[in-house]
Amino acid sequence: MVMQDKFFETNNLLEMVEHSPQVLGEMIVEGKFPNRISLTEYFRELLAKKNMSITDVIRVSILSKSYVYQVFGGERVPSRDVLLRLGISMSCTIDEIQRLLTLGQVGILYPKVRRDAAILCCISKGLTLLEVDEFLNTIEERSLL
Repeated sequence: MVMQDKFFETNNLLEMVEHSPQVLGEMIVEGKFPNRISLTEYFRELLAKKNMSITDVIRVSILSKSYVYQVFGGERVPSRDVLLRLGISMSCTIDEIQRLLTLGQVGILYPKVRRDAAILCCISKGLTLLEVDEFLNTIEERSLL
């Protein structure tokens, strides 16, 4: 499984597109290309990895109980800021949050955007959601809360 995951890293796939697009196309047609994990499945993985419950996330994220359960259950499509709040509330790494944003199809954090750069710095320092929001307010950027 680890070898297969390594094979499907972005750089390897880009090389295949560049050097052997027919092989990549055949893999897709033949169903040998791995299915993308769903946002719901990724949330489940993160909860297990972080040893958290949905209740823990609700408490820290300051989002409504029903809304968080709907997001984690795949019944609601969360905004970019909601995914950031959830990721930060779960003490996710930058890579984990970028994957959450990618799976949510809302655009990753981009360091050339001032607000995104500020959020990336806060995540790398391991700040809490309230600390991130306080920093955003200090630099007069839009709040996460």
